Amino acid sequence: MKKILKHPLVLSVLVISFFIWLNLYGWPNGLENIFIRVSSPLQKILYQSALRLNGLADFVFSIKNLKEDNQKLEEENWRFLSEISRLKEIERENEFLRKQLGLSLPEGKSLTMAAVVGRESSGLGQFALIDKGGKDGIVKNNPVVAPGNILIGQVVEVGESFSKVRLIIDPASKINAIIQEQGIAGLTEIEGGTDLTIGFLPQEEIAEKGKFIVTSGLAGIFPVGLLIGKVGEIISSDAQISQKAEIETLVNFDALDKVFVIRNNSGR
Repeated sequence: MKKILKHPLVLSVLVISFFIWLNLYGWPNGLENIFIRVSSPLQKILYQSALRLNGLADFVFSIKNLKEDNQKLEEENWRFLSEISRLKEIERENEFLRKQLGLSLPEGKSLTMAAVVGRESSGLGQFALIDKGGKDGIVKNNPVVAPGNILIGQVVEVGESFSKVRLIIDPASKINAIIQEQGIAGLTEIEGGTDLTIGFLPQEEIAEKGKFIVTSGLAGIFPVGLLIGKVGEIISSDAQISQKAEIETLVNFDALDKVFVIRNNSGR
């Protein structure tokens, strides 16, 4: 009998029969209920832990997304600021151009706008460096003006992409000028190394303070009517055959930004 019970086939039949018998009397459900009651606290802990882990994962993921969104917003913000700055600069240049459109140029002349990129005032020299040169049609002796048709100087050196401008406040600068409304002609020069004046004014003429001084067009270098400044204090002496007048300039030469080069359309 013991040998029969130990036989694998017989043992399997007995086990299956036992579970069939238990099922008839509802015992497996009871065992299942017992298992659920015993394991439910552990399952609850495991489930809540899983929820916490999922929540933590979602939180970490949301932080990552938030950082990426912030970075994108910052990049977009910088792009907007850059575009706003660019539009403001365009608006400023357009206003600059509108102010300059009143200049009446002789036939065959045109304007080229340039930015002042450097200033040289070492020793007695007074120069400005602009960002336009030979490739832009700039040549030596081209006059240079500021907005409002105000003469500031003349090109003296030309590179491929830059030019050097001698300012009218440079001691070497001499300009044939005339006092508007009075028709008194003279020549600009530097007095005492720094002060711009108009000299060679006839003693018999009385220059009026505050009158505008413009280019006369003599010598053919500068167009007629470019503003130089206004008559300031009169410098006169009975011992001299002519008189002088200080010139109050109309621009701040230390703050030059955008200028115009008056050039020949022929490139000469």
